[in-house]
Amino acid sequence: MNTVSINPEVSPTPQAPAGLASFQQQIGAYLRNPDLARPESLPSRPAEIYSELVFNNLCSFVNACFPVCRTLLPQRHWDALSRQFFRDWFSHRPLFHEIPGEFLDYL
Repeated sequence: MNTVSINPEVSPTPQAPAGLASFQQQIGAYLRNPDLARPESLPSRPAEIYSELVFNNLCSFVNACFPVCRTLLPQRHWDALSRQFFRDWFSHRPLFHEIPGEFLDYL
């Protein structure tokens, strides 16, 4: 039987490094709006790729639930609306399947 020893000198809930919360907020702001300056410590190409992946993932949830709405607007307008939603709306529901409801609330 394996036992796990607990080192009393190690905190079970480690503290985040100084500045981590600020860095996370900067990344979040950049992902929501890639027109903002990206955090300097984040390499540009990976940041651009990740930003695009996150946005496309969000769009996949919205697009799947609103196919008729997408046909009523020119593609560039739908894309702009999706970008505005992602940039400006702060979700109150953290689950992916609730993103379409958040989009309706935004509209």
